[in-house]
Amino acid sequence: MRMSDQANWPEADLSRSGWALAAGGVLGGAVAAMLALGGGTDVMAGVMAFALGTLATVGAVTIGALPLWLVLHYRGARRLRHAAMLGAIITFVLALAAQTHGFGLADAPPVDAATRTYRWVSATATSLMLAAVAAAIAVVMWVIAYRVRD
Repeated sequence: MRMSDQANWPEADLSRSGWALAAGGVLGGAVAAMLALGGGTDVMAGVMAFALGTLATVGAVTIGALPLWLVLHYRGARRLRHAAMLGAIITFVLALAAQTHGFGLADAPPVDAATRTYRWVSATATSLMLAAVAAAIAVVMWVIAYRVRD
């Protein structure tokens, strides 16, 4: 790789990365709270969903996405589109696996072919929506963590 290619790479530092992780956690918690409230009025359910959603998002980003992001970062794939794609792909795969009993590999209740097809289509659609939300959160985190060198 030429040095001139590295001149306009985005760079991050530890403090901005910490703020990005905090912002991602808060956004994940906000999404969880909105889903929990879902038109209801139970404020405590929203508060608990926000707290658990924040912790789950920070944990998922730290444990799941960080090692993969470090590999991409080391290889020079550290642009905004890379962050969005990584967030979307990880979320899509995990959400689809969770809704389809491990892609059909784990024990599942017996169903007919039509029901199985409906469940897979529904799981794919839901996973795509969650992937879009995760990509948006990843974009916000990238904007906070990185800046392009001048």
